[in-house]
Amino acid sequence: TLFLGLTPDLLPVVSNPKAIKSPDSKLQGPGKTPSRYNGDRQMVGIAKWTEKVSTDAEVARWAKEPDYGICLQTRTVRALDVDVSDITEAAAIQEFIDQRLGLSLPIRIRQNSSKFLHGFTMPGDFTKRRIKTQHGVVEFLATGQQFVACGTHTSGVRYEWVGGLPDEFPTLDVAEFEALWLALEKRFG
Repeated sequence: TLFLGLTPDLLPVVSNPKAIKSPDSKLQGPGKTPSRYNGDRQMVGIAKWTEKVSTDAEVARWAKEPDYGICLQTRTVRALDVDVSDITEAAAIQEFIDQRLGLSLPIRIRQNSSKFLHGFTMPGDFTKRRIKTQHGVVEFLATGQQFVACGTHTSGVRYEWVGGLPDEFPTLDVAEFEALWLALEKRFG
């Protein structure tokens, strides 16, 4: 296993902003959705990716392609994706989450943006939720979603984990998460 024992939940994502999309593909572009190169080295989506359970051999093969980043399906690891463009509001949300939980969740950033993502585990089956804020949205990425864990954003800047790739993702219990979500909605929604 190459990433915290989460191999079954990993998928490739073509992260090269100059990748050529297959004319048969419905992908919007590189770097966001699980994708790969076809035999003609054209970018295509991965059909039924939410059902895909990846193997060590597949992940090892994907790791050899320099244009691939890695998506993490949010089946085990969940995420709070703070898609807020205002630096002040984004910083306030991050501080609020840390203070409310009393711990710092692993945080994925990119240097050219105030947007960030917190990863954590939470057992159960959940669906995506959104809180509209003054300058963006906070999304809970749950079963059936994914995020780019490693790779390059469409802007050409690499994603980074503050302090390096996490050794683990802390577990939140459902009551703790629900209290956080309600507090976020009340404070920033």
